[in-house]
Amino acid sequence: MLLKNYKYLGDKKAMKKKLLVMSIFLLILSGCSKMNNDLEDNKIDSEPNVIIVNYTQFFMTDLLFEKKLKMKTIIEQRNQLQVMNMFDESRPFAIMIDNQFSARPQAGLSEAKIIYEILAEGSITRYMLITDQTIKGDIGPVRSARPYFLSFAMEYDSLYVHAGGSVDALGLIKSFKVNDLDGLKAGNDIFWRVNQKKIPHNLYTSANALLKDVDRLKYKTESDDFSELKIYNKFVDLNSQIEVKGFQIIYKTPSANDLNGYVVSYRYNELKHIYERLINNVVQQDEESDKSIEVGNIIIQKIKHHIIDSEGRRNLDMIGTGVGYYISNGKMTDMRWEKNSFNEATHYFVDDVEIIYNPGKIVIQVVDNLNQFELIEE
Repeated sequence: MLLKNYKYLGDKKAMKKKLLVMSIFLLILSGCSKMNNDLEDNKIDSEPNVIIVNYTQFFMTDLLFEKKLKMKTIIEQRNQLQVMNMFDESRPFAIMIDNQFSARPQAGLSEAKIIYEILAEGSITRYMLITDQTIKGDIGPVRSARPYFLSFAMEYDSLYVHAGGSVDALGLIKSFKVNDLDGLKAGNDIFWRVNQKKIPHNLYTSANALLKDVDRLKYKTESDDFSELKIYNKFVDLNSQIEVKGFQIIYKTPSANDLNGYVVSYRYNELKHIYERLINNVVQQDEESDKSIEVGNIIIQKIKHHIIDSEGRRNLDMIGTGVGYYISNGKMTDMRWEKNSFNEATHYFVDDVEIIYNPGKIVIQVVDNLNQFELIEE
């Protein structure tokens, strides 16, 4: 009986123990299940995340940004007023150009940076072009040297191009040891005559041909001593109330024997901010390029003239000071000039400040009397 009761109690205790073990097992199983569920909820993809980059698009976007930034910088620089040198270190050519009626139209004027116009013999003017060595095409007709043109040419340490000259001019070329290129001494590969015009109004050359002669004569092509002209990168208004839409310079008054005479005139183009040049009321065009002669700056320089021989050759009072006008961007103002010696630079002043020129060509119209200058009323 006792054993039976003991067995019963033993079985009961064993059952409790089994139930406890099963409970613990179920708890563990439940925990594992929960852990698995949590892991499932926070499952990490076994495959790595791959980021695909379109490098072409990235590169083009970056390139476009840099281009826009560069363009913005260029525009900002253009909008800023800057002062530049008109010439680089290469020596310019100073080329004598015929302006007798039979010589027109002439070649090279449209590409010249500076044009001088001064009376030679009688009432006929002559040009001198100041150009870069890179001027394109044929240039001419080339004519003879005169002392006052030589004086202006020396201001730029230029290579002086001419075809012979007056006795005084040739003497000055020798005494000042001017690096000149003479069309009457060089070969036919340097200067040549064209058939459509008559002698002496038909002698032509080119920059490439002239540089051959420069090399032959062992002249320097780089300059280390000439007055640098300053020029703005954009048009600046003159401090003046005088508006000038057109004007003329009368070098030869029309007469019964010469109905045309010789009158050079300018008319203003407001859109371009330049003056268009006319000869006897006809637009002047370049023989080589057919381009009209457009000018950004005009100096009217009064210099006293003297007739020195029976041929009508002249001498000019170039040394000292004088007056005139400066015309640019549709306005005109008084100007004063100063030159201290034959081979030194001429300086041009407005209100005692040396002129910084507007963009474009400079034409220096030398006159004996300011009465030769007339405004044209619209």
